[in-house]
Amino acid sequence: MTTIGNIVQYVESLTGHPINRDEGVHFGPADREISGVTVAWMATPDSIRAAGKAGHELLIGHESLFYPYDVVNVEKPPAN
Repeated sequence: MTTIGNIVQYVESLTGHPINRDEGVHFGPADREISGVTVAWMATPDSIRAAGKAGHELLIGHESLFYPYDVVNVEKPPAN
């Protein structure tokens, strides 16, 4: 069965560069086996629900998981 790590390696092979620290697996182990993937523009509550309803164990989002910035890891958050 395919793992999350297999998907990451496949994306890296398509793009020609390794996934950096802002990208990649944010939650859960990369060696987890999966049977389905949902791809979405953003990890909104609706896209997360759709992935769960479909039984998909992986959600790939185009935008940062913590859009517009990662409030946990950002050194200088944008001004309000």
